[in-house]
Formats: sequence, C-alpha cells, structure tokens
Amino acid sequence: MDKICATIEQRKAWSQNMGHEHLATTVTAYMPVPRERQREIIRGLATSDTA
Repeated sequence: MDKICATIEQRKAWSQNMGHEHLATTVTAYMPVPRERQREIIRGLATSDTA
C-alpha cells in the first residue's frame, strides 16, 4: 500500500477493498512494527538531520 497509494483517499479505498471499514484496521493487521524496531526508528528520528 505504501508503494502504490499516494493519497489518504487511495489508502482508504485500498483498506475498504480489503474488507476493512477503518484504515487503522489495515495498518494494525498488516503493518505491525515490533517493539525493538519501534525503538530503533524513534531513536533514529531523534538523531536525524530533519529533527
């Protein structure tokens, strides 16, 4: 979905096509982030040039 859908409307349509009423269902069911990876990502944000 991230590679194909450019807008939130497209993401919502994708989610509905999967049979989900809410986009959050699609995200939590198919795009989980393990706790350790979450920590790595957040730490990386704190040290990135865009922060």
